Amino acid sequence: MGLNIVVETVGGSEHPTWKSVRHGPDRDLAAIIKSLPSAQTTDFEGDLLLRPVDFVLWKTAAPNEPEAKSRYLELIGILEMEPHYWLHLSY
Repeated sequence: MGLNIVVETVGGSEHPTWKSVRHGPDRDLAAIIKSLPSAQTTDFEGDLLLRPVDFVLWKTAAPNEPEAKSRYLELIGILEMEPHYWLHLSY
């Protein structure tokens, strides 16, 4: 089963620079994301959306592997700078 990490608004608009196509480390990133405290809402289709409630905690949870760490920190950076975007883990 595939996984896409989508960065979107509640209305379903995807972030223009985030690449939601599957990447190798995305399953590991999803496991980290699901283990951390988050705010939750749903999008226009009823899918669960997540946002960090503690950006410092989320940043310190970054994986050690360079590719995964880079992608993860890019993701957290988008969410921190643009509060109208949320995470959707699409399986």
